[in-house]
Amino acid sequence: MKYLTSKEKELLDLINLNKENPIKWKAMPKQEVYTHLYGWDNPHVDINTLLTPKEKEILIAKGYTINNNLKNDPKLLSDIRKLRKNPRLSK
Repeated sequence: MKYLTSKEKELLDLINLNKENPIKWKAMPKQEVYTHLYGWDNPHVDINTLLTPKEKEILIAKGYTINNNLKNDPKLLSDIRKLRKNPRLSK
């Protein structure tokens, strides 16, 4: 969390404001926190900032090139994130 600005930390607090089970930001990879803050489709954030190394590896194995064009398919990126979290989904 030390890499976040005070404004970004404030936004994370707002996201958790009324949740019964607040998101544990400190337990997440940095890229996942950035995705919560900025979303997959934000044109001002490079895709490399939003993807973990494992997610990049999965995308490359599936034949994708890692570039900002991937942000046009948020469902794909979300599915890749789910696959990284639970590799058994690919079987």
